[in-house]
Amino acid sequence: MSPAWPRPMRAPMIVGAVTLAAFLAACGTPPAPDPTAPPEASGSANIPSGAVPPPSWPVVPTAPGIPVGPPSYPGGAVTYPTPPTATTQPQATVPTTSATPTPKPAGTCTAGPSKQRVLSALKGQPGIPSDAQLDVVNGPFCAGSWQFTEVGLVGQDIDPLQVVTTGKPATPTVVAAGGDVCVDQVEKQAPPGIRVLACGF
Repeated sequence: MSPAWPRPMRAPMIVGAVTLAAFLAACGTPPAPDPTAPPEASGSANIPSGAVPPPSWPVVPTAPGIPVGPPSYPGGAVTYPTPPTATTQPQATVPTTSATPTPKPAGTCTAGPSKQRVLSALKGQPGIPSDAQLDVVNGPFCAGSWQFTEVGLVGQDIDPLQVVTTGKPATPTVVAAGGDVCVDQVEKQAPPGIRVLACGF
């Protein structure tokens, strides 16, 4: 007959279980969160165990007197001054002068002096050689008591000599003789027909 081992004692385990259950019943359910309390941050709850939290950069303090952020400008639109209006100066009016018509040249003398009378009056004048052979090229032309004649040298092709005379046809007197006979006396005293031949106006 084999020996009978003693049965294990289970009473103490049962007692311990009963005691733990009674302790938990006495604690009750955990208290509910205060509805007025701020919600707990959920970011840390999602971070798995062992993960490194994201770095937080420190706030750099600003020096005194340095503005933070973009500068502020005064409100409202900028008004620019209106440029002055350019004034148009009136054009100066130039007085119109009617051109004086050119006088009609004197016509050929009908009552003298003759060509010979003019040549006789011309001889002995300063600058005229006494032995020069003179010949009338144009004229004489008469206006009132004034005459205009062009004289040349016989056998020579030169510019004619202009002669202005005045007086009676039988005894004309030389007023001017030469290449330019528009002297002051002719310009101011001669008739327009003689002046236009001697001066061109």
